[in-house]
Amino acid sequence: MKLQSTNIPDPSEPRKAITGAKFAARTLAIYSQFTGTDGEDEDSQLGDLLADLMHMADREGLDFDGCLAMAREHHAEETEPQPDDVAAPLKWYAITGRLPGADEDTCRTYQAASKELAMAAFREWIHEGEDLEAIESEYGETLIINHVLESAGEISAI
Repeated sequence: MKLQSTNIPDPSEPRKAITGAKFAARTLAIYSQFTGTDGEDEDSQLGDLLADLMHMADREGLDFDGCLAMAREHHAEETEPQPDDVAAPLKWYAITGRLPGADEDTCRTYQAASKELAMAAFREWIHEGEDLEAIESEYGETLIINHVLESAGEISAI
């Protein structure tokens, strides 16, 4: 991959004409020019950008590892071959977990295409409105998942 274009895409350009990968390449090229790393190989440029994104996440109290896991899930979804006429079968997942420091687990059920997507939904739900920076500072993590149960049929509580 050679990063040549430094033009920011025109927002009126149809989404199909500019893929996320092309936009990311343009973003990396601009970042590399701004930081003076544009003479380095693309792997080094990407590594520098990721390191700076980690610093930003630390400063802003964002869960970089969680975001990276979500990005891996999105990438897997977007690159997984699927016949156009057949949707991936959804499964049911029951996830138990808690915030570090909480006394009891919470259990939620999700219908999703993968365990990773169900876990991402649980993470998003349990983190909503929480001070993740304070939790991470005190406990070294922001989420404890104890169990993930998978079923082809709906999971219900009795």
